[in-house]
Amino acid sequence: MEIKRSRIFLSIIFMAALTLIPFRISSGASPIEMKAVSFLPTTSVEAKMFVEFLEEVQKKAGGVLKIKFLGGPEVMSSREQIDGLQSGVVQIAMIPPSYYAKKVPAISADYLIGLSSIEKRKNGFYDILVELTEKVDMRFLGCINSKMGMYLFTNFPVKDPKNDFKGKKLRTLETYDKFIEALGAAGVVVPRMDIYAAMERRVINGFFAPTYHIRQFGLVEVVKYIIHPLMWWGGVYINLNLNTWKKLPPDIQKMMIDTMVEFEKKWEPVWAKLDQEEIARMKEKGIKEIKFSPDDEKWFMNLAITKEWEDIAKDDPVNANRIKKFVFGN
Repeated sequence: MEIKRSRIFLSIIFMAALTLIPFRISSGASPIEMKAVSFLPTTSVEAKMFVEFLEEVQKKAGGVLKIKFLGGPEVMSSREQIDGLQSGVVQIAMIPPSYYAKKVPAISADYLIGLSSIEKRKNGFYDILVELTEKVDMRFLGCINSKMGMYLFTNFPVKDPKNDFKGKKLRTLETYDKFIEALGAAGVVVPRMDIYAAMERRVINGFFAPTYHIRQFGLVEVVKYIIHPLMWWGGVYINLNLNTWKKLPPDIQKMMIDTMVEFEKKWEPVWAKLDQEEIARMKEKGIKEIKFSPDDEKWFMNLAITKEWEDIAKDDPVNANRIKKFVFGN
């Protein structure tokens, strides 16, 4: 009887020990393979950060994960990447929420919130983003550029924002199409890589973009003005295919989330520094800054947020009610 008890005790100890062994040791199976793509070119700052993240995740997984970065829109067009991720053709992607905002409209609210990733994780907003992406067969992991916003770049001056946009043509996206209409401008759909030609030929008179895109995509020659304030924050997500995510062991899931948090903290000060450096470089190239009066800036920002919010509230009232406090602070 004593021997039997000892065997039972040893079995319990052995099973308990197994649960503590990391997945990479206990699995003994082939690595979990994933394919990754980026909606931005591989030369972009965001894509380089994405690759940095993928490499760190693989390193921490100790051989359990093998992620092959296929590239950017040159291997799969940006708009096709969303279908590729949802269907599982690729398993992880750097992709903007604007690409699937029509299916989950409330996700666009993230562009209206100028908070850091750390703040959004703490106040619960990111938990809602996880729910929203899961509705479209993806799993939100984090945001590469939550504090990096966009400015409006034009080839015409703006002194009176309430009137000077009337009759102009601005590049539009689902993210800010209602705002462009409210300014009295016409929204024109232009692929990201065709902005230079569209500006040069006056197909459009302006577009929203992060500061560093101006030099990176060679737009200095067709831009004359950078218009403040900073707006439309973030929008570069790392998402996984939902089925792929669900099949990952809990310890690997936790490691990926922890690594995402670690990198979000690392990246945010990088964006702030880059923004100021790029504005200085643009001014050296002759691009002029336009800053509105406090009253005009307040009007401009309020119009942007309320017009876009109207669509969100109309198309997804239930989630809009949950998210409203994060946008308006009440």
